[in-house]
Amino acid sequence: AKERQVIVFTHRLSLFGGITDAAAQIDNTIRNWKRDHLNLVFLENYEGLKGSPSDSTLSSSNTKTANNKLISQLDAAKRSFDTGDMCSYKILAQGICSEFRKLLERTVEDDLISKVVLRHRRSITTDNRIEHLSKISAEDCTYFDELMSKYSQYMHSQSSENSVDFPAEPELRTDIVGLKSWRETFNQRPVHST
Repeated sequence: AKERQVIVFTHRLSLFGGITDAAAQIDNTIRNWKRDHLNLVFLENYEGLKGSPSDSTLSSSNTKTANNKLISQLDAAKRSFDTGDMCSYKILAQGICSEFRKLLERTVEDDLISKVVLRHRRSITTDNRIEHLSKISAEDCTYFDELMSKYSQYMHSQSSENSVDFPAEPELRTDIVGLKSWRETFNQRPVHST
């Protein structure tokens, strides 16, 4: 990949993680190279057409950027909510709730535990990261447990006897903006030394 273009097609995220780990062992500057040269394209099955490019901006952005993009999406949904167009709001809210649940998972990995452990990766990275685990409090764990439980119900189908209503725009905004505030506060916390 240093000398020519390499294209990898895979449905296994663990393969991608393995390739990235192997590259990092060969060249310590791979993180900068990856930032400047790696182009991820997500493909999906859309209306029977396989290989349609999908919008990967939320999943490929860092958690701060993804959080801000969700707030922008919520601004658009708010217009439907404010005009009483609940059908449109529900469709938009469903997508936002689903993306927010994914963002919560990534925030736990990327921010809370400083990428020490990542899904779809075989390696554990401790160098210059493990000390940040000392910033985690019991309140952080409760915060994420509650949000993960709350937003899991919007990602998984529920029985018709236990229908789930999507949160109203103010409640959804409180949670999404709250996560942004949590991240800002958490990043400013000092690392505890023993």
